[in-house]
Amino acid sequence: MNPRRRFFDQMAEVWDIRADASRLRRRLTSELPGFRIRSGESILDVGCGTGNLTSELVKSVGPTGRVVALDLSLKMIERARAKERGAPVAWLECDATLAPLRNETFDRVFCFSSWPHFPDPPALAGELWRVLRDGGRIHIWHSIPREAVNQIHRTSDPAVANDDLPPAHLIAELLRRTGFRIDDCRDDEAGLLVSGAKEGD
Repeated sequence: MNPRRRFFDQMAEVWDIRADASRLRRRLTSELPGFRIRSGESILDVGCGTGNLTSELVKSVGPTGRVVALDLSLKMIERARAKERGAPVAWLECDATLAPLRNETFDRVFCFSSWPHFPDPPALAGELWRVLRDGGRIHIWHSIPREAVNQIHRTSDPAVANDDLPPAHLIAELLRRTGFRIDDCRDDEAGLLVSGAKEGD
């Protein structure tokens, strides 16, 4: 089994306790309106984990919208699905670079607290470009400072000990090379955010 998959499967039961899910939900509720998500949007949540962001995205897109939540770990998806029982979410257990998704399907993609765990960022960036419509938005988002993220990983299981979150400007440069126009790049004590839009060929 993929070591990262095994690690996240093992962590699924305690993930929300360790992450202080109630505090995280309050922060997501407070900050998500700043992304200006419109009712009816189609959104891909990459590395959805236990679905804390997924839950808020479902509320944001409303009854006419669509959320697809993807994760490598089946146990994480099971925890997320239990929270959103009956919600209009499509759950995918798969490698994000091999997702069975059609071209130009989504208005927006989030990688929330997941970017360091993808072993091939250029391949992932290319896949996110592929599934976004022209003008579609991408958000690489961490709600704690980059150094705190990296310290957590370094002192964790060997499966994720080397999963470093790079500086925002390096993520932004990768996305620019892929074809995204970057319009927000922050890396400070509040966390990390790189946002941009897909520009047409």
